Amino acid sequence: MREIKKILVSLPPIAESMALQRARQLALKLDASLDLLVMDPLLEQSGFLEQQLANLHDLGIRAFGKQVPVSADHASDTILEAAARLDSDLLIKQHSRESWLKKHLHLPDDWRLARGSRVPLLLVQGQQPWAAGSVLAAMDVEHHDEPHLALQGNVMDYASELCTLFGSRLHVVSAYKPVSQSNGVAFAEFDRSMAGHFVANPHTAYSHSRSSVFSMLNQGQAQHCRDQCQWFALEYELADKQIHLGAGPASEVIPAVAGQVNAALVVLGTWRVTGCSVR
Repeated sequence: MREIKKILVSLPPIAESMALQRARQLALKLDASLDLLVMDPLLEQSGFLEQQLANLHDLGIRAFGKQVPVSADHASDTILEAAARLDSDLLIKQHSRESWLKKHLHLPDDWRLARGSRVPLLLVQGQQPWAAGSVLAAMDVEHHDEPHLALQGNVMDYASELCTLFGSRLHVVSAYKPVSQSNGVAFAEFDRSMAGHFVANPHTAYSHSRSSVFSMLNQGQAQHCRDQCQWFALEYELADKQIHLGAGPASEVIPAVAGQVNAALVVLGTWRVTGCSVR
């Protein structure tokens, strides 16, 4: 997949971590080597590291590793430095779940990692099987400048290649901004056949005639979004039921559609790199 031959894995010192499980899967599929970074502030995991490397070697996987004196929740700078030094093609890390307080006091470490990485990042959150499952590609189709178009192409290519690799079904989601009335209440009523499967119920605080106007405007927004999806719908031979449009913030639309299609993997992009995240 896109010449991924060297995978860097951020590894907490626990047996059978989800990140290592995904790394093994990809290494075997892609004939790639693994570089393990065992996160331990006390540097007391040499035995653990040796055991993990031995297990990988028994599977025929080329693997190397070292301990680094940091905690897994504050490892972004260390991981980025290692990726540059090792010339890694992919980063894999188990997603760090932070408390509400920590999220509001500072930027999450995984966010820093995603923004700073110059290669694809796989954030692992669960053990749902990839084989014969669903992969969801999140697309921003409202911007048409060259960087955004290139990013769209990267997202679709990675998602499609992962589907081929694991026999999964490709779905695409795109969010658009609904037309709002003066008090900020958004109307997102649109035809289900036109706008996919993510449909928000309209508020009814305004008169029927006023609501009808905004409903029609939002139908136009939905159709415009669908029109922007045509290039990849044709190129990747996607049926209508594989394209999902939603009115509202992408941070709400994407998880909702991911749950609806039971996606094992969500592929999305940042300005710096295409990234992957696992539910």
